Amino acid sequence: MSLFVMTAILLIGAGTLSRRSVQASNEGNTGKILSVAATSFAPFQDPGQPVVGPGVPQVGSNGARSGLSSSKAGSVLFFSKYTSDLSRPGTTNTVISITNTNPRDSVTVELFFVSNCTVESIIYNFAANQTRTFLASVESPNKTGYMMATAINSQGLPQQFNWLIGNASITDNNGFDGSYNAISVSKRTGGPVSTGDGASIAEMKFNDTDYDRLPQQIAVDSIGSSSSSNTDLTVYSPISDLSGGAQTIKFTAIAYSQSGRPYPQIIEKSCGNLIGDVDQIWTSPSIDTFITPGTKGWGTFAASSSNNPVPVLGLSSVQGGSYLYHSERPMHVLSRLESFTMKVPVTAPLSPAPDAVTQALPAATGGSLGAGEMKQGSILIYPRYNTFGISGAEANKSVINITNTHPTQKARVRVFFTGVTDSPVMTDAIVSIFPNQNVTLLPNDYVPNQKGWVLAMAIDDRGQPANFNFLIGSCYQATSFGLGGGGYNAISIAKNSPGSVIRNSDIQTADLIFNDTEYDRLPSTQAVSGLWSQSDNTTTIGYARPPLNILDPPNTRGSVQITAYDDLLNQASALIGPTEAKIGTLRPTALLPPITSTLLSGRRGWFKLSPGSPIFGWTSNLPTGNLFVSGTSWSGGINGGVSPQFLTTTDSFTIRIASTNPNNGAPTALFDPIDVYIEARSNLGTIVRLDGRASTDPDSNDVLTYKWYDNDVLISTSPVSDYRLSIGSHVLQLVVTDKSGINSEPAQTWVEVRDTTPPVMSGVPSNITKSTSSTVGASINFQLPVAWDMVDGSVRVTSSKLPGSVFPVGTTVVKFSASDAAGNETQSSINVTISIGGNFPVNGGTPRNKVPYMGNLNDQYVIVGKTRVFELTAADPDGDPTTFTLVNGPAFARIEEIDPVARKAKLKITAQASDRVVSGNVRVVVSDNKGGSWSTLPFRIIISDVENDETGSGIGPGGGGGGGGGGGGGGGGGGGTNNAPVARAAALPATVQATTKQGAIVQLDGSQSNDPDNDPLSYVWRDGAVVIAEGAIVNAALGVGLHSITLTVSDGKGGSSTTEPQSVQVTPRPLSVISSSPALIKQFNFTTITITGTGFNEGTKVRIDCTSFCSAGSQTTVTINSIEEDTIVITVKTTQTSPFGNRDLVVTNPNGEVVRRVRAHYVS
Repeated sequence: MSLFVMTAILLIGAGTLSRRSVQASNEGNTGKILSVAATSFAPFQDPGQPVVGPGVPQVGSNGARSGLSSSKAGSVLFFSKYTSDLSRPGTTNTVISITNTNPRDSVTVELFFVSNCTVESIIYNFAANQTRTFLASVESPNKTGYMMATAINSQGLPQQFNWLIGNASITDNNGFDGSYNAISVSKRTGGPVSTGDGASIAEMKFNDTDYDRLPQQIAVDSIGSSSSSNTDLTVYSPISDLSGGAQTIKFTAIAYSQSGRPYPQIIEKSCGNLIGDVDQIWTSPSIDTFITPGTKGWGTFAASSSNNPVPVLGLSSVQGGSYLYHSERPMHVLSRLESFTMKVPVTAPLSPAPDAVTQALPAATGGSLGAGEMKQGSILIYPRYNTFGISGAEANKSVINITNTHPTQKARVRVFFTGVTDSPVMTDAIVSIFPNQNVTLLPNDYVPNQKGWVLAMAIDDRGQPANFNFLIGSCYQATSFGLGGGGYNAISIAKNSPGSVIRNSDIQTADLIFNDTEYDRLPSTQAVSGLWSQSDNTTTIGYARPPLNILDPPNTRGSVQITAYDDLLNQASALIGPTEAKIGTLRPTALLPPITSTLLSGRRGWFKLSPGSPIFGWTSNLPTGNLFVSGTSWSGGINGGVSPQFLTTTDSFTIRIASTNPNNGAPTALFDPIDVYIEARSNLGTIVRLDGRASTDPDSNDVLTYKWYDNDVLISTSPVSDYRLSIGSHVLQLVVTDKSGINSEPAQTWVEVRDTTPPVMSGVPSNITKSTSSTVGASINFQLPVAWDMVDGSVRVTSSKLPGSVFPVGTTVVKFSASDAAGNETQSSINVTISIGGNFPVNGGTPRNKVPYMGNLNDQYVIVGKTRVFELTAADPDGDPTTFTLVNGPAFARIEEIDPVARKAKLKITAQASDRVVSGNVRVVVSDNKGGSWSTLPFRIIISDVENDETGSGIGPGGGGGGGGGGGGGGGGGGGTNNAPVARAAALPATVQATTKQGAIVQLDGSQSNDPDNDPLSYVWRDGAVVIAEGAIVNAALGVGLHSITLTVSDGKGGSSTTEPQSVQVTPRPLSVISSSPALIKQFNFTTITITGTGFNEGTKVRIDCTSFCSAGSQTTVTINSIEEDTIVITVKTTQTSPFGNRDLVVTNPNGEVVRRVRAHYVS
């Protein structure tokens, strides 16, 4: 064993820290290879970042801010489980590898092994492109726990170096074995964490400002019955102080049955680790009672300490019985903790790597958190399935799992299976997944005798890709055909824009744009840490290449460059063919050795894939010899593979996808008959009813949309509406469209709105006689009649002889005529008789009564039981009072509230179910007190489910659009009586103290609610009238103040119930001051100071006092600029005579709380 330098600080006992700094070489097989000599390095000043491969960088300071993930590189790595047993190191052990993917810069990394609240640490240097491998039996023998690795600078402070990836391969005595990627956390700010000079403790803040936030709730996406598979779960909360110390953690574990029903379990652990088989976690009731053989469920975990939420991470280990499913998978992240602070001991390494210059990370485009295998998404990518050459029961060797994590919404998912073997093929299927439900798909049912990849995409009812970032998934792949068995999480891709993807002009397709604005970008350059030696392992590497159009024949052409690195920094590159290859057979050229030839037994390296376009990579490992460990030496390997981690992404990539429902039949447009000839009711024309609800679709669940056209102009998108047609000819068309965008043939009719009703003339004078002595005749005056037209209103009356004309002796017939714009004419006449005799006055010529008039009524559509009121208003040229009469009206229609003087009344229609549906030829007659009357055009009173729209806008109920297909719907069938569910909410504390600026996080538990019919339930929590959460067991943020919490559960069949309100008082956080900066206050100046802490409010006062006695006082004036619960900004004014020296910051609340921060500032 070669010389190595070790410095140790060892404290024995619970909560101790054992620190070792390894800086020189160790030639044993644990991979402790000298990365940098104990030489002095000048600090590296180049701010530029090296190029790691083609694509948009996701590493270093150039990678955009993203969520923690096992699919990226970071500055902090979490290895969720390691174990070792020196009595059987070959069957219970963990092989851990960490890789520095930076091709130029070295880094120093500190490893923290945490087991039973005891922390041991080691410091190593990593050269560029170097992998180091560690045996748990050497580094932390006879222990089980988790390991955290963080990049540190030359002073021992955690620093930004977002280039680290990791891999762990684990085997234990219970038969579990497999590999998993470390969970990477990026440091978002440049350089090291901030701390005081010479500080022995540094604080790492996981708050999306300094480091990525840590999970608050995680999920295991698939749990089978214990009789069909063994599932061990490792769940832990990273300790908040790595200098050691116990912490009691309360885990809330919720398992969901296949129906989506929750089964919660509360478990307390003194050291924050929950490890065990699922039937040891869910015991009351036993998990075997609700996840039975042949069914699947899933589960979630959250953690708290002293009723405050704390981060939680986890690993799922599966051993799949006779099919040899071996899987080690990180749990999915459902939500992230707002902030978490971890204290880390600071010890400067002996010979550190040079400090690299780093910068703050840029913001992510579109708010993307980055594609990865630990998040929720709207698209799931499964890079590998295998049904090739498999038959019978063995066909179940590939299993696809999809879980809908939404508590109330059903998911509709279109799954595309692409096969790339021999005769490439693509087939698809649509599955519906209820809230909180998991489904399992067998690729052999869709693409037998194939190998390939799967894309699962959330769609809406129309078949269009939709925003539904609640899908998680995984795949189990059994051992077969020289491939190691394993399981992996699907790559989740979020839709970052709202709504559904708009269809292309062909209606049949839509474009998925992966650019971080629409969907997360797709991976390009990828890497895998922990490449086994191929002398005693067979590692297969493969990839799927997404097509430009998923409807085109699958793409099986092309190649990808792979570069393998051994642990001694040797590297070689080769090309992988179209789909997959055994990495130990790849050569740079036919005459050169394989690219892994320098990677010796008992060592691990890494490899990198550098494609020119996006790919979805996968690996599988099958050891030719079991893991053998002797002291620090080892050989062999462990079964299983991992998914590559993403170093770069493709800037933008588009996949054209089917966007209609498959096997879809075209709808048929039908509408209720409309008369060909319709009489105009006013100068605006007439209103007709457009009712297309008789349209049908052969697909019974399709929903139709409607487009009505008048002479090719779109006039309505409602299934039923009322529309005003102008006078003239109209070609009306209806086109209905189903959810898939398929249009019907247009239904068409011709309509002519015409005016055939002549004006009504009245006020015709009486016959006139006059005696005159003149033989020429006499001049006669008279009033012309008046005429009113239903369309044109008042029309001119012409006379064959004008008033004032000289009428000859004898009888003259005076003809009166009134014509409307349509040419309809009304005539009348009087006789004017002139006789010879004495000169006597005119006799006659008195105007007769001028009749009243009013507007026409449209057809009246009325709803049963609802009174429809129509205002009637008349006019009378003589100013006479009027009355109104309903002619041919049904018994349920009547005219009331008649006001003769105002010439107004109300037509009230109240139909009952037993009344006649259609009453035709109904008129309103208005009469004056002189016997004159006027009648409207006839109209109909029709009982309907949609009232008529007197404006004729074409906007139907609800604003138009949409409607039912399948023949227009109809009544429901019979069935049993639905029983309402029973809402039960766990008791809430009467008082809770706020833990954050926003208030307190309170767990709401409605899991004891039940339904007599065993219907799936939805859960809605309200604070007063405001919805604050949905789900059976959820965490809700409550602000400071009094809250009234209720739970409403619904069974989806109209049944629901609500709990009595529970009162919760959230009290403010206690007054505290964490920091105030800057410390320097200049004399005779203005200084702006930011104070951070808790418990501030609008009444908070701040002053600056002398730390020691000042004879003339502090001589500072404080002005408060702004106050938030955790931040106060003040301006301090000093004078020329303000004394120099230290100052205390004093903060006082109205309730008497006072906090003094001694020597917080000084005047200079």
